[in-house]
Amino acid sequence: MPSVQLPSIDIPNSPPCIVCASPNTVPVFEISALPADTIRLWWSRAAARSAPKAKMGLTYCENCGHLFNRYYDNDLVDYEEDYENSQIFSPRFRKYAEELADRLIATYHLWRKNIVEIGGGRGDFLRIICDHGHNNGVNFGPSYHPAPEDDIPANICFVTDYYTAKYAAVPANLIVCRHVLEHFWTPQELIDTVRQAVGDRPDLVIYFEVPNGELILREQMFWEFIYQHPSYFTLSSLAKLFTLCGFRTTRGHRPGGNFLLRKHPGYGGPRSGAERCVRCKSGELA
Repeated sequence: MPSVQLPSIDIPNSPPCIVCASPNTVPVFEISALPADTIRLWWSRAAARSAPKAKMGLTYCENCGHLFNRYYDNDLVDYEEDYENSQIFSPRFRKYAEELADRLIATYHLWRKNIVEIGGGRGDFLRIICDHGHNNGVNFGPSYHPAPEDDIPANICFVTDYYTAKYAAVPANLIVCRHVLEHFWTPQELIDTVRQAVGDRPDLVIYFEVPNGELILREQMFWEFIYQHPSYFTLSSLAKLFTLCGFRTTRGHRPGGNFLLRKHPGYGGPRSGAERCVRCKSGELA
């Protein structure tokens, strides 16, 4: 049988996984040009058409199952100027946010408590959960600068800064972070910060919500691929991340909606051997 000469295929080198640091990563596909800032408000048609673009190379980690953009450049993304991502004007989105807030309040007895939100923008969800539960709230994030004419409730305040360990003393019965983690090229930094802030508070609940990378690939939801998301978490990679940062994963769930559900009742892990009750879970959008 005659031999057949197959054409050579140029497979790009992939960097280590940004969650578990494994070198066993493989390229999945590439997009030559994505807008680098998809949620920036451009003030003219010409400015929008000339918006900077960047390359995306989706990469899969064979160790933890994480998906990430190997070409991501954090310097191309700016969350501090003309950044707007509020979707609360959508009745469907608001209904989901209200149902989620009510579920968290009922499940974790969040009435007249202290809520900390990380990266909550204008504080749409924070306002809802504080209003429904008569709670006090603090929102951390660099993108929202309250104006004097903004209608900010007396029980909510905004800190125009990134949430770091220096804010560990801010009272909190719930730390909530929705659709922020996937924006981090180094996600362990954020979870490390939260772990330090948790300290020895056994009554603190932690809630994280991220897009479901498995669903995005399975349903070929190409519109979910945006440059600001260097990460697309799977159930296994999300569990791996929290375990590496000192949380103990006890249960996971794959909902049929757009978000992964993660729950961590208690943490011990490599940084603490004591039993406590810290939870990390995300919601489901039907």
